[in-house]
Amino acid sequence: TPPAQPSAPRIALNTGLAVFLGSLLAAGTVLLLELADRRVRTLDDVVQALDLPVVGVMPRPGSGRKSISAMQQRLMAPQPPTISKAA
Repeated sequence: TPPAQPSAPRIALNTGLAVFLGSLLAAGTVLLLELADRRVRTLDDVVQALDLPVVGVMPRPGSGRKSISAMQQRLMAPQPPTISKAA
């Protein structure tokens, strides 16, 4: 007698394995690409790459006064006008 169900292909098993292995391959590829990326992103990256001290840092373009600390705001604040006594 012929079998009641075909022995192959197992569509649900093949689909599940394909999704799992595809996700695993994609995650591995993304991880390898990220590790191979040698761009400088932080101040620590510069110090580590060049093994030299950093003398100064330029502010990010368009950052404006939003990234200025409270101490810098006090130092850069306009001074009140001084009253001079005319003789």
